[in-house]
Amino acid sequence: MVLVILLAVIIMLVCGVALAPRDGAGHRPLISAYNVTLALFAIYAVLPAGLILANDYKYVWASAYGGEERFTSTLVIISLGLFFYLLSFHTVWHGRRNVINEASSAARPRDVSIAVLLAFIAVGLLLKLYLVYSTGGIDATIARLSGAVQSSTRVEDLTSAQLGIRTLSGIADAGAVYLLIQALRDKKHVALSTLVFTAVFILSFMTMGKRLSLIIPALAVLLAIHSYWRPITTRFAPFAILGALALGMTTLLTRILVPASQSGTVVNFDKIPYAEGSIFRFYFYSLEFSSVEMMTVTQVSRENITAMFGGAWETLVQTNITPILFTIPRAIWPGKPTEIYDVSYAVSSTLDGTKLAPNDVGYASTYIGTSYIFAGIVGVVLASALLGWISARVDMAFTRRLTSPVSIIFYALMITITFHAFRQGTVGWTFIVSIIQQYGLVLGVLAITLFGHDRPHRDTSEPQLPEILQSDLKAKRKNV
Repeated sequence: MVLVILLAVIIMLVCGVALAPRDGAGHRPLISAYNVTLALFAIYAVLPAGLILANDYKYVWASAYGGEERFTSTLVIISLGLFFYLLSFHTVWHGRRNVINEASSAARPRDVSIAVLLAFIAVGLLLKLYLVYSTGGIDATIARLSGAVQSSTRVEDLTSAQLGIRTLSGIADAGAVYLLIQALRDKKHVALSTLVFTAVFILSFMTMGKRLSLIIPALAVLLAIHSYWRPITTRFAPFAILGALALGMTTLLTRILVPASQSGTVVNFDKIPYAEGSIFRFYFYSLEFSSVEMMTVTQVSRENITAMFGGAWETLVQTNITPILFTIPRAIWPGKPTEIYDVSYAVSSTLDGTKLAPNDVGYASTYIGTSYIFAGIVGVVLASALLGWISARVDMAFTRRLTSPVSIIFYALMITITFHAFRQGTVGWTFIVSIIQQYGLVLGVLAITLFGHDRPHRDTSEPQLPEILQSDLKAKRKNV
């Protein structure tokens, strides 16, 4: 039965990719809200399910919740979610595609001088370097990549002011992304722009320690390549998933091994039970791919999770509305909460047997697990339909408008929001990760546009000969 359900999910995914919408040029672009969501189903549903199946239905992180019966039930809910997502997206896409495309107008291409972009990059880098210097230097910065190493070396967390500087330093990210996209468009200085882009985002990753900060720039660059160089279509889907897994593994190991090496700690994979001495088992059986297990937890312990917040309604408010209100300054709202809670924290607290607390690690159950907590199977169906509607609207609004760096970056931002909505399942946390933590980049892009100027109009019509030459040409034709 398990194999039948898993095969049905895989078939739906393959058919979904094969029926991916086409853009104005007739291509099926790989980078879209629709295809990224399908990739997330593959990475956070199909892959973990296959790993559990290979592990004889045993769960690694939620061992008390494993077993064939519960696993089968979780797969059924996943299949329902995927089905209604596909149904919703294609209904909206085919029903309103023409109206949206006809009403949309492409953004006029604008140039920003390299000097302006380099100025944004320089200011942002200075802020990043100041942050490193003022918070203990390179050693402390590296130690913060790993919670365990930070705790063992007693490195202090960043203060709210320092977090603000780190966020503001995102203007360097904005300048680097804009610089590379503009270089790809003009096919000039691509190698140098790529070098600057890579250096900026390595430093951003090292100072922030969050791999999620790399999503927007990575998507933006891929969209630029698709728009200006060569189409990246769905036939590259298998390579894209392998690339995403390789990048995820590299960045995760960087966060673990680099701080450990610096502190003199030896990471022995033989002593990690689920790794069994293998670095690949360590990665694929890590929390990164525990989403299916956490979906099962939300089904079995649904009432216990909502009770941590004070009930279902309180859970809905605290995880979807309160985090957005958290952006209000304390000077305006003196009674503003000091902590933000999410469903993932309640899931981890359930497994740890502790009270609800903003733990360092939350166990994400994706939107499927989160929506099940709120309204059971009905919640999963409604959330899947809503996600399909959002994906269709995002793709319809941007697919035929990728003519400028700004439109490319904001399409990448909207896809990223869709990504976090799938992975987290709550409006509040999606807003925090997608917008608040990216304030520097978003505000930087908006500020850069103020320095833009219209590109010189190029007359692509057939060149006209001078009048005297036209007369001479006509006379010669008559003689012929």
